[in-house]
Amino acid sequence: MPKRRDQIKMSDEEIWKLIEERKSLQVATIGADGAPHLTTLWFAIVDGEIAFETFTKSQKIVNLKRDPRIAVLVEDGIAYNELRGVAINGRAELHDDPRSCCRSRARWSGAISPRCPRSTSRRPQR
Repeated sequence: MPKRRDQIKMSDEEIWKLIEERKSLQVATIGADGAPHLTTLWFAIVDGEIAFETFTKSQKIVNLKRDPRIAVLVEDGIAYNELRGVAINGRAELHDDPRSCCRSRARWSGAISPRCPRSTSRRPQR
């Protein structure tokens, strides 16, 4: 008898379709006391990577400078039988070069802003 997990597992194509059609990303970092710090941000796919942009002095960036471990979740569904999601654990790469930040922001919003750094997580590997 097949395991339930195997029955609902998404293919790589389904995973990327879900990621590409969503706008919000739940981002968890580790606070100084070891407690999770969870926020929701808009994100974009930039050169095959998940990227988000936030203020340099935000708590999530302070946390990532101290400890780059990050967990993100993209989810969808209203009713229980529609729920689906992709969780990614990894290490954030912080970028504070305004040209890099502006390029990624211009791709998703049409606006240019020097707010940095942005964090990226590579495509999930299976």
